[in-house]
Amino acid sequence: MHQAYANRHIIDILKQLIINNSLSVGEYASKNDIILAGIEKTARDAVIKKQYYTSALSVEIIIETNMFGGFLQLVLPEKIKQISQINFDKSGENSKKSGENLYTGLIIDARKFEVEPVLRSAGEQNTDIIISMSDYHLLEKVTERHRFLKECRIIIVKD
Repeated sequence: MHQAYANRHIIDILKQLIINNSLSVGEYASKNDIILAGIEKTARDAVIKKQYYTSALSVEIIIETNMFGGFLQLVLPEKIKQISQINFDKSGENSKKSGENLYTGLIIDARKFEVEPVLRSAGEQNTDIIISMSDYHLLEKVTERHRFLKECRIIIVKD
């Protein structure tokens, strides 16, 4: 019974999350039963982390759920698409031996997606590119990333 109450509380919290400046997860889910079912599944997948019995003869529990993966893909609007996996070019491996950096930049192949470059974002344009968490973790392992990101050495290829 206590976990059911906590799950309902997680559902309420997830619905309050903001997708963009004019849309919350709850508003987005109200138009689509599949999204609502996914939010409920995310809450059901929550795990009890701690359970306390108070002196007032009540129980307090702390539960945790994951917002990445399925939940995130479920609530992201269709205009925000996941870029396929980042593949690093290992052809520069010999340059590492001579003291040069192995990676000097990042190229994102967005030819399959309808993205538009902007100088400032306004309205409902396709301007956001989001990479998967696994690609993020892969990029985090590249020690040279700080240099090429700081120097804006990122190329986005589009049609």
